[in-house]
This record gives sequence, C-alpha cells and structure tokens, in this order.
Amino acid sequence: MPIIFSTLIGFLADYFGRFFADFGRRSAILIAFFAGVVIAVSLYFTTMHTLIDGIRVTIPENVSMVWGWVIPANAVSLITAFYTAKITMYAHFKFLEHLKLTAKTHSQ
Repeated sequence: MPIIFSTLIGFLADYFGRFFADFGRRSAILIAFFAGVVIAVSLYFTTMHTLIDGIRVTIPENVSMVWGWVIPANAVSLITAFYTAKITMYAHFKFLEHLKLTAKTHSQ
C-alpha cells in the first residue's frame, strides 16, 4: 500500500510541477498582452480627446456657441466611437485578406 501512495504522490508532484512551470510562463505572457492592450486603448482615447480639444481651441467663440446648438453634448464620444468603428472595420478586412491568402497558400 505505501508503494501505491508514494507512486501516486510522485506522479502528481511531477505533473503539477510541469503544469505550474509552464503556467508561470503562460501567465506572464498573458499579463503582458493585456497590459499592452490596456495601454493601446488608453493611448487611443487620450489621442482622440486631445485632437478634439485641439479643434475646440482653434474654433472661434461664435462658432463654438452655434456648435452647442447643433452638435450634441456627447460629440467627443460619438466621434471616438465612429473612428473606433472605422479602425475595427479596417483591421477586420485586413484579417480577412490574411485568412484568404493563408487559405490560398495552404490549398496549393
């Protein structure tokens, strides 16, 4: 009986040792990827707000007053959503082109 338990414990220790050794590397890569995504998204939104504020500073006061009559209060969010959709659409079509090229390459 002790031989079975010692073999089982040895097997489990070896298995979990391999799993957690690989898990540490994978988790570090995953954390770095998510940090990169967060940095890219925050940089994008900061850039969009900076561009909109730059346009807002160069517009004369009269035009800015009329802007308030015509344009909604959430214009910055709408413009950001519009350009986000355009960038996402561009990335999607580039990904589809890549998939078609990959499929064509593998089919030959």
